[in-house]
This record gives sequence, structure tokens and C-alpha cells, in this order.
Amino acid sequence: MTREKVLSCSVKKTRKFKEKKQFFLGAFCALFILSFTPVYAACFNDEDGNPGQEGDIEYRTGSNILQYCDDTQWINMIDASDHTLTKLATLSTGSYYKNPRALAVSGDYVFSLAGGLVKSLISTDVSNPSSPTFVDQYQDSSNLTGPFKVILEGNYAYLVSSTNDSLVIVDISDPTNMSAPSGGAGGVLVDSTNLDDARDIAISGNYAFITSRNNHGIAVVDISDKASPTLETTLTDSNALNGMRLAEGIDIQGNYAYVVAFNSDTLSVIDISDPTSPSVVGVVDDGTDLNGALDVEVRGNYAYVVAQGADGVAVVDISNPATPTIVGAISDAANMNVPWEIALEGNYAYVTANTSDSLSIIDISDPALPTRVYTVSNSTFLDELNGVVIQDGLIYVSAYAHDSISIYRLQSDTGTACSNPGEYYYDFSTDAMVYCNGTTLFNMGDPASGSGACSPEGALNYNADRYEFCDGNGWVDIGK
Repeated sequence: MTREKVLSCSVKKTRKFKEKKQFFLGAFCALFILSFTPVYAACFNDEDGNPGQEGDIEYRTGSNILQYCDDTQWINMIDASDHTLTKLATLSTGSYYKNPRALAVSGDYVFSLAGGLVKSLISTDVSNPSSPTFVDQYQDSSNLTGPFKVILEGNYAYLVSSTNDSLVIVDISDPTNMSAPSGGAGGVLVDSTNLDDARDIAISGNYAFITSRNNHGIAVVDISDKASPTLETTLTDSNALNGMRLAEGIDIQGNYAYVVAFNSDTLSVIDISDPTSPSVVGVVDDGTDLNGALDVEVRGNYAYVVAQGADGVAVVDISNPATPTIVGAISDAANMNVPWEIALEGNYAYVTANTSDSLSIIDISDPALPTRVYTVSNSTFLDELNGVVIQDGLIYVSAYAHDSISIYRLQSDTGTACSNPGEYYYDFSTDAMVYCNGTTLFNMGDPASGSGACSPEGALNYNADRYEFCDGNGWVDIGK
């Protein structure tokens, strides 16, 4: 007689899986179908008297430790990091970082907008995040008054100005010497009707999709010629049926653009498979959870919407583009008063708030129950916090009223208090797997001690008779 054997990675008494990166537990579980004689549990007599299978992980409430089952016995996951942010640096000088509404990051450089009389795109070297340095300034006094949003695509930065009703394209192939694309219109498109109060921009192929707050919709711009961007078409809400009254944020995934509107309290799903003829295929409106919708980020089957009027974030199921549906929301006026922008990393959303001068981390591992896990606030260097972008475990934010950009990273608080026993995840700042024993945070292994190449950083693997994690340099044994 034969029987199927399952190598399990079940977690008992563990409240939640957590992850620092979106790839954290990728390929964590594997199912192996083998033919053999009847098998018995590899590990016996756990705390509850239950047998364990090879690869099982359990949290011991009696001893407050994590254990895994190897081929014969339960192994302690020896000796986590709270969701705490450490500020590495703040760069503030009105001559370069005046009213930085938004920013973007690529490699060793951050590109931020400068308003006021500066009217520029600023490049900053962040190769040493603890000591960022100004690099270059691209100024356009005619077309960059009130710059509102910047995104990067290839060797170019795309900026929109809400005051000048403009799109400005900048060549950033050399961040130390930024320049306008040569020839044509110099990478500038001004349109006081179709780009009236331009607010956000997203790129798909040879087209830029720009929200126009006062034109209540989007403008589609052909950017195949960087020097001479040209208007292709528009999609507006003149009949109040498309849910885009005071259009604000936009994001693109696949053949769809997702637009949120401040006045309509809506998220509209737009088919852009033919960029020359976009069409609305679905709309969700909600005067509570989407009240004052301002920004949106999309990943997988969900759109995450910043709602200023709700002082929070709504999670929208977009698996069916025709029927987007709100499945979860969080409102927190104390910590997210007038939220502004959102960025996603792993199982977390990072949300800036303009009035509470704060950056909040929201656990979105359960879309139906987004939960705030940490907030940092400061009325000085986070004064009127607006932009946020994330790269390689570093969080970059821009403070409009403080005329500054700041750099944070997730801080390891090994040995300090925690309150979620059994919770475990990868701590980027210490290159280690970490867990909470109910009162104190512990590392599971030493970083940078593995052997052999591994990827991605933070991956967890069961190897023969032990768990190991990838610290970016090699596989590190846990607890054996």
C-alpha cells in the first residue's frame, strides 16, 4: 500500500505571516507527492501532544519560542524587529529643496521637485543614504511653476505642473548634468484645457496618461518623440458619468489605468488597451471610504486608495475590472490626518499625511483588515509631508513646508518589547530572520554567514533537516 507524503510548512499558534519584502515567503511551501510505504510523524510530542511533520513550524506558547521539525526532533529557532523607522538623514536647503511636492528614485539618485521660485527638478546622490548630497538642478521657470508629480521611465523624468498646465520631459541619463531632450519643443507640452491643473502621471509604452483636475479626466500624450510630446486624446467626465470629477491620482497595471477623483469619491477603471481610445469599464464610489480620493497604487488584484476626507486608506478588489469593490479600509485621523501619498513594499503600505506631519506603516497582508503598525511624526522635518518612494529597504519622503527630503530605513529593535507572539519575518536592516516571543524580539541567525549564492534576499528555504534564509550573500542556517 502506498500513501502520499506532504512536506508541510504549516504554522500553528502563529497569528500572522509578515514580510518585509514582496518576495519574502515566495515559494515557501512545496508539495511533494511520493510513493512509499506508510510514513509516520518525524517529530513527536509537541507542546500540545501533536505529532509534527518534517518542515513544520510551530510557536510554543509555554516556552515562547519558535521551533521547526527536522527529520527527527523539534529544533529551537534560536535566540524581530519591530516596525520602527530610523531616520538616516534630512537634506534641507531652500535654494534646492523648496516645497518638494513629490520625488522619485533610481539607483543612487533621488529626483525631487522644487517649487516656489526654484521651479526645478533636483538630483541628489544617495549612494551613502546617511550623507546625501546635492548633484544637479534642472530649472524651467516658464513651465515648472507649481510642479506636482514626477515619475521615471528609462533615461527620462516626466514632470507635470499644476500651475503651468504642462508636461515637461527631462533627460536624466547623466544625473550630474540633466538636460532637455534635443530638438522639437524641448520636451515640453503646455495645454491649458486638457492639462488644466495636471496632478499625476503614469506611463504605458509610448504614452503618458495625465490626470487633469479641472478638466475632470485624463489626457493621453504620445511621448514616442521625447522632444515633442503631443496630445493624442482625452477622456473626461463632462457628463458626470465616469466618476472623475476633480481627477487626482493614477496608476497603470496591464491594460488598465486606475484613476481616483477627489470630488466624485471614486476609483474608475479605464481600458487603455487602445491608448487612442480609452474607455471607462468600471467605477466604485463611496462617500465614506473613498471620501476625497487623492492617490492610488495598484498591485495584483487590489488597488490601495488614499482618501483625504476619510483620513485613511481603502482597499479595492479589482480582480473584475467591471465591478471594482471595496473590501477593506482604515481611518485614523490621529495618525493620518489629511493623507497624501502611498507607496507599497511587501505586505506594507507607507502613507504620508500632510496635516499630522507623519509617515504611517499599514499592514495590508489581509486586504480586508488593513492595520496601522507604526507611525513616525515630526512637526519640523516632516512638516506637511507629501511624497514617498521606497527602494532597497530605504524610504524617501518629502516635506513641503520644511523644504526638505528625508531618508529612513526600517530599524532593528532586537531585545526590545513586542506584543505579537509567534510573528516572524525578514528584517532587512539586520539581514536576519526575526521573531517575537510575546515580550522580546529575537534574531534567528547571524547575517552574512551563509555559503553559496542565493536569491532573493529574505527568501526562506527548508533544506533536508533545517530551515535557512537568504541574507543576500548566502544561505544562513536557522537554529540548528
